[in-house]
Amino acid sequence: VFDEDVPHDLLRKLQPDNWVKGGDYTTETLPETEILRSWGGQALVLPYIADRSTTELAQRAATTAVHNE
Repeated sequence: VFDEDVPHDLLRKLQPDNWVKGGDYTTETLPETEILRSWGGQALVLPYIADRSTTELAQRAATTAVHNE
C-alpha cells in the first residue's frame, strides 16, 4: 500500500494523533514512533491475538469494496 518501507511521508502529511499497530511490535521498536512524537502523536500497540491479522482484515475489506462497486 505504501511506496516506502515505513510510511514516514504519509504520516507527515496526515499527522495522526494515534497510529495503531498489532501486538507483534512494541512502541520502542516501531520506526514510526519518533516521527509521530514530533507533532504530539503516539504509537499504540494492540494485544496480539493468535490467528488474527490486520493485513488479512485490510485485504478482505479491499476485496469486498471492489466486489461491491
